[in-house]
Amino acid sequence: MTNEYFDKQATQWDDKPLRIKRSKTIADFISEKIPLSKELSVLDYGCGTGLVSFFLSDKAASVCAADISDGMLAEVQKKITAQNIRNIETVNFDVTKNMTLNKTFDVIVSAMAMHHIEEPFDAITKLTKLLNPGGWIALADLCAEDGSFHEKGVAMHNGFEPAEIAEHLKNLKMTSVICKNIFEIFKNEKNYPVFCVCARKI
Repeated sequence: MTNEYFDKQATQWDDKPLRIKRSKTIADFISEKIPLSKELSVLDYGCGTGLVSFFLSDKAASVCAADISDGMLAEVQKKITAQNIRNIETVNFDVTKNMTLNKTFDVIVSAMAMHHIEEPFDAITKLTKLLNPGGWIALADLCAEDGSFHEKGVAMHNGFEPAEIAEHLKNLKMTSVICKNIFEIFKNEKNYPVFCVCARKI
């Protein structure tokens, strides 16, 4: 799958109320489990149209909304301008390409992005390297499913076992690991659970 898919989807991405509700639930869980404050910098990796970014922006000093789709980032920028938001910036950034942002963050979040990445555990490892000491990472994604959630070719992975994500973070010497199913997406006459794992860098 190429960025072309997401570029084409971008202008209609926010049209689904369930997508907005899911993002709000993820942001609320992150806010509950991570002590956010106006002094902290946040990276939202795989931000899409910035739904989670905007829900967190009033709880942080700054939010860097990062994605590899210029179409998605254009939608974020439209909302920044329309809402006169001053603490969100956009950047086209692909951590899997060994690119650097030349900055680190107090909090890194990624929602529903890892199943679109070929080597998600490698991406998670690289993201933790962008965390400041004592910083937090929060990863929300689909629980392992039978492949029916996406159209063929849209996703690299059919979700994840949350415990495997949690164990990977523990192996990276992350602490205070929290793992919980926080949302369900009803689609194709079945429920698809969404989990969130939070952990802190020592």
